[in-house]
Amino acid sequence: MEEEKKNEETEPKKADETKPKKDDAEKLELYRFVHSFSEVALKSEMTRKSQILDQSRTIQTVFSIVSVALLSLVQPLFSAIAKSGEYMRCLTILFYFVAFGIQIAALILVGIAQHRRTLSYFPSPKKLKDCALENYDEFLKDLAKEEFKIDEFSAMYESLSNDNTYMVRLVNVANILVIVAICWVFLAAAIITFVYFK
Repeated sequence: MEEEKKNEETEPKKADETKPKKDDAEKLELYRFVHSFSEVALKSEMTRKSQILDQSRTIQTVFSIVSVALLSLVQPLFSAIAKSGEYMRCLTILFYFVAFGIQIAALILVGIAQHRRTLSYFPSPKKLKDCALENYDEFLKDLAKEEFKIDEFSAMYESLSNDNTYMVRLVNVANILVIVAICWVFLAAAIITFVYFK
């Protein structure tokens, strides 16, 4: 009877001992899933950043093309209106100032978007070594290693995502300004042509 009681007392203890190990295994599996997903999310944000930079370079190219077109019209246009009245000359000068002003504003926004800002990056090997030595016992566990990876990926992802969102806002405004500048060029050219040749 006494042996049966001892067996009954030890059986729950064995169950309690295996439960934490099972929980740790499940948690480790979950952490590994989060870690793999974090890598995909981070790569996605890096691709997004590259696309935003490409778009900003496209705006700079458009700026160059429109600027060359405007500058090529300066001499013939001013020669044509040299004999016209003061109103026509003022209208033409206003047209050029507004067109270049809008484009320069777009170019400034693109320059700000392309500016390299301070982001969160992975720790250097030396810092990682120091952190591992400070938490030596914890870092021997696979669970702690996965948790550390997730924290680092999370910090870098949030930093990169916030920077990308900021860049998108600037580039979107620059896009709108470029479209406005192009529309202004056609509108102003039509007005000047109508006034001069009417």
